[in-house]
Amino acid sequence: MRTRRLITAWIVTLSVLFLTGCLTARIPEDETMESTRERVTEVPQTKESETDAPVTYAPSESEASETTASEPAESVTPPVTEPTTETPTEPRIPEGMSVFFGHLMDHAVAEANARTLAQQGSGLYDVLSGHVWLNEEVLPLIEAYTLPERPFYGARAVTPELREQILANRNTAFLSEFPGTEVQLRYGIISRNAAVRSFPTSMRAADSLDGRAFDYFQESMFQIGEGVLVLHESLDGQWVFVQGPNYNGWVHEEDIAFTSEADFRAFLTARDFAVAVRPGVQATVERPSQEAIQLTLRLGTVLPLKRFDESAVTLVFPVRNEVGDLETQEITLENNGAFSAGFLPYSADALLAVARSVIGWEYGWGDEKENYDCSSFSGLSYRCFGFYMPRNSSQQRYFGGTVTDVSAQDRASKYRFLEEHPGAVLAYPGHVMVYEKTEEGRHYILHANTVWYDGAGVFHEAYRVWEAPLEELARADGSLLLDAVRWIVTFP
Repeated sequence: MRTRRLITAWIVTLSVLFLTGCLTARIPEDETMESTRERVTEVPQTKESETDAPVTYAPSESEASETTASEPAESVTPPVTEPTTETPTEPRIPEGMSVFFGHLMDHAVAEANARTLAQQGSGLYDVLSGHVWLNEEVLPLIEAYTLPERPFYGARAVTPELREQILANRNTAFLSEFPGTEVQLRYGIISRNAAVRSFPTSMRAADSLDGRAFDYFQESMFQIGEGVLVLHESLDGQWVFVQGPNYNGWVHEEDIAFTSEADFRAFLTARDFAVAVRPGVQATVERPSQEAIQLTLRLGTVLPLKRFDESAVTLVFPVRNEVGDLETQEITLENNGAFSAGFLPYSADALLAVARSVIGWEYGWGDEKENYDCSSFSGLSYRCFGFYMPRNSSQQRYFGGTVTDVSAQDRASKYRFLEEHPGAVLAYPGHVMVYEKTEEGRHYILHANTVWYDGAGVFHEAYRVWEAPLEELARADGSLLLDAVRWIVTFP
């Protein structure tokens, strides 16, 4: 990095503590995990939809008209890495706290994260693990994505030539021709909220040219300050295939500030950090020889912290300079409850207060336009407390909390269970919701979705994060949404 302004006062005391990256996972005796420095021989899972078909998730005609808030297909499982076990000695970790993914958090939360990381299919990955990637590990991740079978790519009808052009831009020939070759890793910090795409293109794959139509190239979003490992580059040089903490995919190269491994680790393991516990805070980043950019801090954004009080915070922002390298800039923002110094202490009431702050925010498939879909809403609400939940709804049942299978329970039993677990995540294939409260005999949830039916069979549009009683949410076939719920995830 050309300008080394990365919190040098912290690096001296913190490098030993945080090089480990995360808490040692509790692995069952019958489950083995390979060394982070050894080749991973397991073939990554094929990307599957919520219905277990080996294609990018696309709702059927009936699903598209139901209350289900569909979302992109789950991320392919990256190579398994074992959390490092080195025990830091200085500075001391406060009693009841642990380190996971480089940050201090409540020990019970860190343990839940470690259990999630250890589960095959969770999609979590420790970018600080030091794993040595090989070409044959990257290629299956790229090829797991299938071109969406949609009539429009961009503003034009799909043609065979256009499909071939997109496929060729993945630039995969080298990866297949040289198996066993070590990937020349590059390290990057997301400098502005970055769309994660299934293919290296900014075109939208959609069923219509309606602005509300889902973009089936859109997978997820990496947030400002997240670290990614750059594994591959597109043919046109504009896109890079990256692995992040809970997803992999194509990101536009201009959304990343590149840096050395040492500075990458220093930024991600800052002892003092702040968390955005309300969505939508705006920040202006000044860039020498470039135009200033306006940034929106999404819920759960984590950045190094310089100063914190009730009225203002000073945060360290990653800035991409004119040659693409990482610089940093200290920016002071109003606080007024928008930030927490470190992760919030978990309680159901605190979780629900955070989740309610997103009510009214627009729905965005795969977080398109910096909005929220069902599972990013639930996952990022929990992120404010240090939980790293899997990205997509089908994966969130792998969360290291307690997952209860309620598929065989009747409505009354499900209601009784929910009454005892405010803040629980309700999940069924294609959708997740957060249980809020019981009031006057009705059971309320918070969720992000698109359309729904009421008990009388009347169709409604939502396209937002909102509160609703389960008793009034139905599907196209007349059944209640509650009937479809298979899993309820709780913590502790």
